[in-house]
Amino acid sequence: MKCATIFCSLGLLAIISCGSHADQKKSNKETKSISVIDSLNKKVNDGHDLAMAKMGTIVRLQKAATSMVDSLQKLQPVNHAFVSQIQQSEHQLEQIKGSMYTWMDNFDFDLKNMDSVQKVNYLKTNLKRILEIDDSTAQIISDARSIMKVQ
Repeated sequence: MKCATIFCSLGLLAIISCGSHADQKKSNKETKSISVIDSLNKKVNDGHDLAMAKMGTIVRLQKAATSMVDSLQKLQPVNHAFVSQIQQSEHQLEQIKGSMYTWMDNFDFDLKNMDSVQKVNYLKTNLKRILEIDDSTAQIISDARSIMKVQ
């Protein structure tokens, strides 16, 4: 009888031990998933902040482009090729600004109604998008400055 009690106790202890080990593994996996989500979310927000910091420069360059086109069109003869370059640059500035605002309007900052896997995939996709927007913004600003000789 003592042996049976000991074996039952050991068996029960083993079951409880394995169960808590499985719970611990599940808890560790959830914690890891949350930290991945937090990390990706921070990267997305950092990318957003980088791109947003360039919006003031875009607005200034757009105003400079409009002013330059107005001034150039008053000169005789009008350098239509140069005016066209500036207008194209102004158009690109407007497009990239629109891309940024569209991304912000569509991005779900609260990550509502998503499980952990969906959140990770959503954040990875949006990290790629916002970094592409930031890279394009930097290139378009550089091109506009080069064309207009404006800092």
